[in-house]
Amino acid sequence: MQPLTKAQDSLPTDFIVVIDALDECDNRDTVAQILDVLLSGTSSLPIRYLLSSRPEKEIADRLAGRLAGQDEARLVLHNLNPVDVRSDIEAYMRAELTDISLTDGQWQSIIDRCGSLFIYASTTCRYIKQAHEMETLEIALSVIMSSSSIPMDEGDDNPIDHLYMTILRMAFKPGANQGSKKKIKDILDTVICAMEPMTLSILASVVGLKSGKQVDKLLMPLRSVVNVAKETGLVTTLHASFPDFMLSPNRSGDFYCQPQRRHAIMAGACLGLIDGAQSSFNICALPSSYLLDSEVEDLDMRVSKSIPEDLIYACRHWSAHLDHSEHQIELAKLVGRFFSSRLLLWMEITNLTKHMRHGTSIIQTAENWCGESNAPEELTRLVRDASQFVSVYANHPVSQSTPHIYVSMLPFWPRQQGQRSIDDSSRS
Repeated sequence: MQPLTKAQDSLPTDFIVVIDALDECDNRDTVAQILDVLLSGTSSLPIRYLLSSRPEKEIADRLAGRLAGQDEARLVLHNLNPVDVRSDIEAYMRAELTDISLTDGQWQSIIDRCGSLFIYASTTCRYIKQAHEMETLEIALSVIMSSSSIPMDEGDDNPIDHLYMTILRMAFKPGANQGSKKKIKDILDTVICAMEPMTLSILASVVGLKSGKQVDKLLMPLRSVVNVAKETGLVTTLHASFPDFMLSPNRSGDFYCQPQRRHAIMAGACLGLIDGAQSSFNICALPSSYLLDSEVEDLDMRVSKSIPEDLIYACRHWSAHLDHSEHQIELAKLVGRFFSSRLLLWMEITNLTKHMRHGTSIIQTAENWCGESNAPEELTRLVRDASQFVSVYANHPVSQSTPHIYVSMLPFWPRQQGQRSIDDSSRS
């Protein structure tokens, strides 16, 4: 907060910072740090913070302990007048659907089914707009209005589940092509289990489809729960409640996303992308080992040209997917191939994309997986050796020059360390 304190005289008096959906931050330590900063002496600054969150226990407890005497600054949605909430939801929906002609009876039925849940209203709006664009509006309205769920409070029996189930049943309707339905399910499960949002093209590579355009087309029936950013092509779920729903077998039923199985598939796909990389040495054709990476003038262009985004994702997250996966013999074979023929290429890519600070933990995750999955002893030794090799490189100044993986690291690595895997990797 020190920079803001120094600049406070130049800040406007009505400066407001909005932090939305803090509960969706996966890192609990980060959430704690954010709350500590916001709740520790910031009142002297001409800044006000608007923080929204679901009432997760850790967040609620921390706020309750720090906001004693300041309850007037806290707004609990469940304590609001239901009439006011309904009025706000109706105003929102009429604004969102202003170009779609609906009868008074249809409006009444749709708004009744939203109850007090804004997420229900926003998902319904997207579903109706999507149906309008696809000229299936009457079918969508019939499906919504025939739903028995009329949610009133967040505490009801997961009322949003009924809407999610309705949307999924329409997307996977019985008459649809079985092959297309499988592809859609593969894409959806991959989006849910992704370690970071994927673009359409990354999804195509990981799922094994022809192109990002094909993925985009297949996702059309799910646009009310999945968003595709126009500028970046990033694919994300629209609300944290949808992955929660999909990852609960009791709630999602036949549409359940089996995370361990999907992570195993994704780990295999990532390792396959790394194994299939066209180059196995000096992937960016760096001109000299006498130059630091930062001294290569066109390095960013070389990286962009030589290392596609699907390969970057694969190198960054393969071991995380492995760690979350179910045990499969085939995975052990893929991991063994990685460490015997692609380790050094992976180090190149990881270093050139400025992810080497994560390199040691990525390999250590694979090492832990070997122990937990009772991997063959030979593979465990190879991974242990690679873990030490990567750790030394990542924490040494020599990592400022990617070619020195080969020039400085390999020649001086003790041969008794079980170096065969690393030597083999350099020759592949």
